[in-house]
Amino acid sequence: MASASFGLPPLEPLQLHQGNTAQKWKKFTQKWSNYEIATGVAQKDEPTRVVTLLTVIGEEAVVVYHTLTWDEEGDKLEIEKFLEKFELFCNLRRNTIYERYVFFSRNQDSGESIDHYVTVLKNLADTCE
Repeated sequence: MASASFGLPPLEPLQLHQGNTAQKWKKFTQKWSNYEIATGVAQKDEPTRVVTLLTVIGEEAVVVYHTLTWDEEGDKLEIEKFLEKFELFCNLRRNTIYERYVFFSRNQDSGESIDHYVTVLKNLADTCE
């Protein structure tokens, strides 16, 4: 794989069945964007980018990919449409009640700086609507 020649660690698979799927998707896409640039995949054609993403995204997400419906047959090999479909899928799975519980039950840890604590709270608030 191209990442081995760059000495990059492989991306961790996207976990879809536990926790905040929308937040996991957001983090995964940030890592994917960096990975794509670092390996040169971003310069490749659309189908190559999609199959590379399918290679690194993990088995759970590949199963989801095969269940998605596409407006046109060629859409499943367009990276932007792939990312849009997955974002929609992951955001629909957001559990706002749970996210609010996590936000309201987060306490400042012993030895945690106030700056770090506030940053964590801001990040948690993003998913609480």
